[in-house]
Amino acid sequence: MSEQKHNAEIEDEISIKDLILKFWEYFYYILKSWKLIALFVVLGLTFNFYKYFTHNTKYTAAISFMINEDESSSLGGLGGLLGSFGGLLGGASEYNLDKVLEISKSDRIGEKILLKKAIVKGKEDYIANHLIVSLDTIEKWVNVSWYKKPFINYERKLKQRNHRFTKDSIDFQNSIETYVLKELITILFGKDGGSGIVESEYGELTGIMKISTSSYNDKLSIDITNSIFEELSEFYIKKSVEKQQQTFDLMKVKHDSINDLLAANDYSLAKFQDTNRGLFKISDQIRKDQYEREVFILATALGEAKKNLEITDFALRNKTPFIQVLDRPYLPLDSSKSGIFSIVLLGLFLGGFMGVFLVISRKLYRDIMS
Repeated sequence: MSEQKHNAEIEDEISIKDLILKFWEYFYYILKSWKLIALFVVLGLTFNFYKYFTHNTKYTAAISFMINEDESSSLGGLGGLLGSFGGLLGGASEYNLDKVLEISKSDRIGEKILLKKAIVKGKEDYIANHLIVSLDTIEKWVNVSWYKKPFINYERKLKQRNHRFTKDSIDFQNSIETYVLKELITILFGKDGGSGIVESEYGELTGIMKISTSSYNDKLSIDITNSIFEELSEFYIKKSVEKQQQTFDLMKVKHDSINDLLAANDYSLAKFQDTNRGLFKISDQIRKDQYEREVFILATALGEAKKNLEITDFALRNKTPFIQVLDRPYLPLDSSKSGIFSIVLLGLFLGGFMGVFLVISRKLYRDIMS
């Protein structure tokens, strides 16, 4: 039994020895093949330098914000009064962040921001035109390969490529303009699950939302990001308080109408008293009483209207969401272009790895076949 154990130990020692010898054999073989490895390193560096100098740099501008909707559920007696207006405050409900993200990527928002003006490289123009120029400069705007020209309406494609927006509204009767608008919105937000240059997200735990734009011009990235945030904020706030705003406007009209009537009756009463001063006709006294009664009724109605107006104003303010910006984009922006040092290191690593892999593979093949 001890002899078998001794033989096993000897075999293990031989196996370890063979492994070490094999390692050094391959190591010296790699050293002898340094020229081939150096060739791959040069190829790796050349490829990385080519990518570095032909890379179209993208600049990312991001804005982060929070939406606070302070709806008090404990309003005491005031809650009953608000309930008389159809539940102006309603129950405490959390805002739907997914809905906000969908709104931020809608065609409505896209059209609004594309037709806003911005100054890029000293030129004021619509964001849509700036985006077209930016893409056209690197040949990524409505380009057609030579082999596709015989199979398409190339003249129409040229019109689409050269189209520029001249006003802040879309002519939906112009098929060229509507096509360009759709293409730009697709570039912004993507289509059918594909991503665009604009991305939006939120933290499930923090509720912090983030919108970012990555374009080939740093100033354009900032303008698009800020424009999306502004349009989204305006649209979301407006829709959130739409019912409360309508009620407030109705109460305001009623209040102003009663106030105008009261002012007119006050004037009529004062004029009547000035005209009939010193007269003691019963008919004059009746007329005076009528004026005073109307003034009293209108004054009472005005007081009630004012109270209702203040209640609806409170409801409107309480329902209006507060959007707080946490971080705004500003120059200089983060870019997609790597530093020259990292390019060199990556080229050395990839080239060296491919060279060593090829040398070891060749050695293994020869050992197996021999």
